[in-house]
Amino acid sequence: MHLHCLIRILLVDLVLGPVLGANIRAIYLFKDVLKSNTTALITSGFNSLIIFGVGILEDGSIMYYSNTPGSADAKVASGGAYIGGNGLAAKMQSLKAAGSSVIRLEISMNSQHVKDLMAKPGPGADTPLHKNFAALKAAWGLDAVNNDDESLYDVTSTVTFAKMLGKVGYRYTGAPYTNTAFWKSLISQTNAGLAEPNLLFDRAYLQCYDGGAGNDPGAWANNLGLKVVPLVWVTNDSKPSYGTTAAAAKTKFQGWKARGGVIGGGYWNDYDIEKMGLSYKGYGDALASLLPLQSCPTRPPQPQ
Repeated sequence: MHLHCLIRILLVDLVLGPVLGANIRAIYLFKDVLKSNTTALITSGFNSLIIFGVGILEDGSIMYYSNTPGSADAKVASGGAYIGGNGLAAKMQSLKAAGSSVIRLEISMNSQHVKDLMAKPGPGADTPLHKNFAALKAAWGLDAVNNDDESLYDVTSTVTFAKMLGKVGYRYTGAPYTNTAFWKSLISQTNAGLAEPNLLFDRAYLQCYDGGAGNDPGAWANNLGLKVVPLVWVTNDSKPSYGTTAAAAKTKFQGWKARGGVIGGGYWNDYDIEKMGLSYKGYGDALASLLPLQSCPTRPPQPQ
């Protein structure tokens, strides 16, 4: 590829991609990032990574939970400071470094302790939780916090939490699979008074596997008032019936795109790709063919 064209492609994808919201290629990182093949992750066409397994404690400290044999849970922010270690911070920062296709890094968390902490001490800038999220954002180079609530579904406290994160500098996203009414209300209240491209809640990663296997992205988009990013589960040995090959994923994404209401596609998860000996590039290419980089009018073919 000619250098000037490559530069234009990267700049348009970086600048216009978040604005247009039409080329999201995402994958959830279930595996400990210190043990995963991050080189393959950042060179296979994904532009959004969502790090799974972050949670908050009752004192407002933030944990990075291990989902990988040989790894341990780690407290990464406490007392308003980052304490997760330089090695982990450097690895996170490298995910968006030069040569990477990644332009957005999110952390995914459940709803544990959110309601209690929003009630007391609240979302103020002087609270431990606010300071800890600010410290983690700076240390890891984070762009957004992803809400994987599958149990609490408390709109009021979640909106307060999302707006606190917005003041820290994060965007807010969700990973729904059910309870459309909750997510619709959350999005509406979180984004009240805002408009694209400045929405606070700007992405819904819709689970279309397991409990969400029957989800229709177009119907969800209509209900939420926000286009969605449908997720499929890669080939796996945990629940094989929900596993999807790269070729099958491409077919699904093409069908959903044709019916409307989607702004990208994504996968659950990197751990299974590596465990099953699958190809990051294969899954990345399935998305790239559907959601190519914004390009020059006569863009040369990509090298294989």
